[in-house]
Amino acid sequence: MHLENTKRGSRLKKNFLTIIIVVLIYFLFASPFVFGNTPVAEAYKFTNSLGNLAQNAGLTSDPSSPPVQLPTLIGRIIYYALGMVGVVFLILTIIAGLKWMLAGGNEEAVSKAKKAILDASLGVLVVLASYAITYFIVTIVK
Repeated sequence: MHLENTKRGSRLKKNFLTIIIVVLIYFLFASPFVFGNTPVAEAYKFTNSLGNLAQNAGLTSDPSSPPVQLPTLIGRIIYYALGMVGVVFLILTIIAGLKWMLAGGNEEAVSKAKKAILDASLGVLVVLASYAITYFIVTIVK
């Protein structure tokens, strides 16, 4: 009975990984062609992309525009860093949930997955609290 569950679990993992790989490959190859009305030649043109990125981020060095203040720049960096950390904790929660679903009745694996979900949830709370504190401080400094 245990051998049958092990075979089924490994088959589920292989099928799951195959589906994930196929979906990732699909999005990898399909996404460059989904540029709306932009011609393909224009979509792949990367000239002056750093300048456009700086202009969109408000970090342009154009003399007619006012310079970005240091507190604003630090606030933006912290904002994006906390956003990335939040994404990491979300991915950890999803992985732990998948481990729980694929545990196959193994109590040790289920308890590890529960602990991972709890740790990821606490991580998200820390990120949200740090974002709130950072927002409060940056608002006062301005």
